[in-house]
Amino acid sequence: MRLQTAMRQTAAAANLTDVVVVGFDGTFNAMDSISNGEMSASVAQLPVEEGYQGVINAVKILDGETVEKEQPLDVVVLNEENVADFRTDLEARIAESGVKLGN
Repeated sequence: MRLQTAMRQTAAAANLTDVVVVGFDGTFNAMDSISNGEMSASVAQLPVEEGYQGVINAVKILDGETVEKEQPLDVVVLNEENVADFRTDLEARIAESGVKLGN
């Protein structure tokens, strides 16, 4: 069952008119749902930055350096105001990397 269907059914069953749905991961489906007004927000973990920092740390380890056990990274709260720009930037970064995403 898709999130949108579950959300509508839950709201209808509870006779709710104002439902705020916030997700986690900032996936492309979540970005679509925010753009379509079906979801209020999603917390994006910036996967390109996660991958980049992972490679940097792997190189450090291979070079005999130590790295911090915990690696805090920024997140972005996606909403209707910033989702289009975020998606455009993410898609550009993915295209630049040469990674091919499956459908």
